[in-house]
Amino acid sequence: MYQAHEEWARQDSYVQMPASHVEIEAGLVALAQHEAAATMARFASECPLWNVALMDSARALSLTSRVVQILGPGARWWSNHDELSANCFTGCTFDSLVAGTDGTLFVVLLQAFAD
Repeated sequence: MYQAHEEWARQDSYVQMPASHVEIEAGLVALAQHEAAATMARFASECPLWNVALMDSARALSLTSRVVQILGPGARWWSNHDELSANCFTGCTFDSLVAGTDGTLFVVLLQAFAD
């Protein structure tokens, strides 16, 4: 992530440093299993900045539900979004994150936009 920051910073002086692991951990919100699939599907199907579809929402929910199913009912899930706000981690203008693990497998969906 820091290499990407260095590349962005050369092109845009407004780019901020990515969050530290301490800031990321403090900014994560726990998600229930059903929330993880729905949140990942929303991030995969909608562009939050330009209000355009990225992929069919039903297809996105089908795919993300399969990912959640693969990790199983004991998996733990987090996001940087809650009902009201988001904690940006990447140094981009806006980012959306869902991460999950069953202790062996890890899944991360990261959507990042810089204007």
